[in-house]
Amino acid sequence: MVIYARYENITLITMNIQIISLLIIVAMAGTSCTGSAQTGNSGNDTTTVMPQEAAPQAAPEDSICNNPDVRPKYDAEDSMTFLLDFLNKNLHYPEEAIKNELQGTVIVQMVVEKDGTPTHFEIIREVDPLLDNEALRVAKLLPKFVPAQKDGKPVRCIFNFSIPYRL
Repeated sequence: MVIYARYENITLITMNIQIISLLIIVAMAGTSCTGSAQTGNSGNDTTTVMPQEAAPQAAPEDSICNNPDVRPKYDAEDSMTFLLDFLNKNLHYPEEAIKNELQGTVIVQMVVEKDGTPTHFEIIREVDPLLDNEALRVAKLLPKFVPAQKDGKPVRCIFNFSIPYRL
């Protein structure tokens, strides 16, 4: 079985994702880690009230950075090879899926936290529950990553990888 992994967000044109998955990706991509707001009194006693939609908003401490300077990776000589080897060793093609000749590519999305822990697992391209559940099972076994970084600081980041099941 051949397994592919991607560090970049999925190219929607080539992946042919369902509309509902597209909406999820767009909603997540709207969050950025670059926003900041300054609050406080600058020395005068006047307060300026800005309309809600015009007020600058700080990026929450737990926001997902969609444009890190450094993507999450493994602390190995070749991060991609490490990931592929891990998936190949731990992934099993379910017997029932083989009997039913199920094939296709499952795409898993997760968040790599500031400490490198993979969390918030989601299938964003489904094939069949047998294959989808196996992909999720293995994704949840992934060891910690070296986290993504923005301006030299660790940030939360989306990480996607695909698992093609072929007979």
